[in-house]
Amino acid sequence: MNKKYLLLLVFFVSLVSAKQVILFNFEYDNGEINLINIDKMEGFVSEINEGEYSFHLMSNNEVKEEINFKLPKVLEIVPTKEKEGKHLELEKFNFAVPVGYEGRIDEVRIVKDNEVLFEEDVTRFNLRGERISYWYYVIFALLVIVVYLVYRIRKI
Repeated sequence: MNKKYLLLLVFFVSLVSAKQVILFNFEYDNGEINLINIDKMEGFVSEINEGEYSFHLMSNNEVKEEINFKLPKVLEIVPTKEKEGKHLELEKFNFAVPVGYEGRIDEVRIVKDNEVLFEEDVTRFNLRGERISYWYYVIFALLVIVVYLVYRIRKI
């Protein structure tokens, strides 16, 4: 098969495997956490799920998904010849938690050591994870393959 068609096929397969990602953007200010906004996009979410903080996706007062993460509260300055290294604890910064959940979300929580640090009702954002339909990509890919095969048969 020609390299051009193989690359086209790989491109469409990669599109079909993408899913909806909900990005929760937060502000940390001296121990207080506030939700800034929520973005929806297509993409991938890392499977790494470690850290001392837990992000809970809630629906009907039930935890539907739990994601563990670390907060980047410490800035490490690497030592150089001119300056010595040190750790700075940040008092104010923004962070985001990406989620690939496909169900309904009513409430989100951030928990550390069983203590709820942040809790907010997000029903106003109408967060219903949508299964993205890629049938049009599949149909287009099949159409490209059929056109290619017809072209090859007529050429012979």
